[in-house]
Amino acid sequence: MTKRVLVTTSLECTWPKDQPVLFLGEWCKRYSRKHVWESLDYKTMPCHWDDRREVHKAHEMLIELVEELIVELSSKLNEIHGANYSTRYWKILVGPWLHRFTRILYDRWSSIKQVTESGEVGSCYVCKKQQLDWIPNDMADFTAMAIDDDWNEALYHQLLSKYFSTKLELIINQNSRVNKTKQMSKTPFLRGVILFIINTYNRIFVRKNNHFLISTYLPIQSEIILQLRLKQIPKLWTGIRPDRMNADLSQRKWSIGREPNKKCFSTTVRQMIPLHIPTAYLEGFNNLVTKSYRQPWPKHPRSIFTSNSFSGDDVFKLWAASGVEIGSRFVIGQHGGFYGTSSLSVDETHILSIADVFLTWGWGSCKSNKIKTVGKLKWLVSNCQPCNNGPVLLVQLSEPRYRYHLASHRTSDYIDDQFTFVQSLPEKIQQEVKVRLYSVDYGWDQKFRWQAELPKISLSGDELSIKKMLSRSRICICTYNATTFLETMSWNYPTLMFWNPEHWEMRNEAQPYFDILESAGIFHTTPESAAKKLTEIWNNIDDWWQSEKVQESREIFCDRFAATPPDMMDKLESILRFSVQDKN
Repeated sequence: MTKRVLVTTSLECTWPKDQPVLFLGEWCKRYSRKHVWESLDYKTMPCHWDDRREVHKAHEMLIELVEELIVELSSKLNEIHGANYSTRYWKILVGPWLHRFTRILYDRWSSIKQVTESGEVGSCYVCKKQQLDWIPNDMADFTAMAIDDDWNEALYHQLLSKYFSTKLELIINQNSRVNKTKQMSKTPFLRGVILFIINTYNRIFVRKNNHFLISTYLPIQSEIILQLRLKQIPKLWTGIRPDRMNADLSQRKWSIGREPNKKCFSTTVRQMIPLHIPTAYLEGFNNLVTKSYRQPWPKHPRSIFTSNSFSGDDVFKLWAASGVEIGSRFVIGQHGGFYGTSSLSVDETHILSIADVFLTWGWGSCKSNKIKTVGKLKWLVSNCQPCNNGPVLLVQLSEPRYRYHLASHRTSDYIDDQFTFVQSLPEKIQQEVKVRLYSVDYGWDQKFRWQAELPKISLSGDELSIKKMLSRSRICICTYNATTFLETMSWNYPTLMFWNPEHWEMRNEAQPYFDILESAGIFHTTPESAAKKLTEIWNNIDDWWQSEKVQESREIFCDRFAATPPDMMDKLESILRFSVQDKN
């Protein structure tokens, strides 16, 4: 059997011109480059996560593994930095990166293991590059790099050379050109001036034990009112990026934990962490401490409340971790959909391991007393009303071609379902469909795909806000499990939902609520069923939406996942006032 050349990314400098190819996944084949890859003798490796049992097994294994890794990494970082911080401190700072890096690495490692064991490949062209170019500066830098072709090619190259070199021949492409790590963008002048004025005001009026609120998901006016109720002068805080620090390989010659078997993934990740950990946690740690200390933030905050900054804002995370070490209460709010419904939520696991309180939009769990139900934090934003003669708004999703979690769904299947939905509608309704493309394309070439499949379809990007587009539409079609349908249904805005439940698996506690929506005709498990329902109600959408069964189903669902209680501000005030010291 003729061996194929393995292709790991969409970088065409690694594609052979006259040899049979095995693409590692659909992410290699950009739709806009179809004329190139269709001319090759190629095959595409099946998705190695098609077996959903394996996904759930891997999910649980990685949760347990990261718990082991964070203990070992905490000890090592304390040793390196001459510190004695708790494991929780390092979880707050390093945990988001460690969870994501471990899952990314496992996905890449598993796919290479699968393809090399298949016996179909004999070689792989790789790019010549410097290792220091692929070490991120901070969490935000890592998030951007991890979805990039060049970074992923470098990671595949590294794995192949270190752990699979006996399985296939690596051919260095001396002429390949790759993009190096992008420098962090500078703050625009006007925004810098505004931030300077805000920070000057904050510095004057801050008190060392103030409650600290940042990126809470609350509307600005609600955040101001909440601070007044907490008897402090309102302040609006913003995040700041760490300084860029150079990586130094001499500081990365260490390992963590045990090394029982070089073919084992747990050994692989322990060896790869020192080579990939962001410089902010290693070479730049002292600078990060200094930058955090210099912020005009309270020195001993009674409570720290955020819904977004706990993940990607490293200056804030270090400051919050320091606050937690001296007794500040760490409160994290739910920052969108997916929480409480998905059976594969890594963020929930991480949040519950670092927060004193996790504020949800209505759902609870007997598994943790940290979960407090307060309602949808964005609910104080004014509602949005439909336009009776407006178009159908079909809201789209796009996710990175290179997986950053064990995705329950595949983008190629998702896009096909979107086409099926529109094509299942009568022509007169098809003409009324407006597709809102996801704001970031991630290389899926959404626009090209839609124009090729349905050239007459009306496409829109993010030039208008989702709320503005809804105000001009008559009904919203939500096609993935996230935030949009929680917003529209809490506004009592006509909504249809559809997605494949095998690709977006629900946790057992959430399934009955989606069953209720399905019985009312709001939720559908196939694009054909959703299209049939839209056709059925087309001439009387408002009558259908305001019917007793639909409204009752909507209210039951919203009470659980998008609640709008009138006493939410009372609940928030009470939770923030109740400090860790009070609890102890």
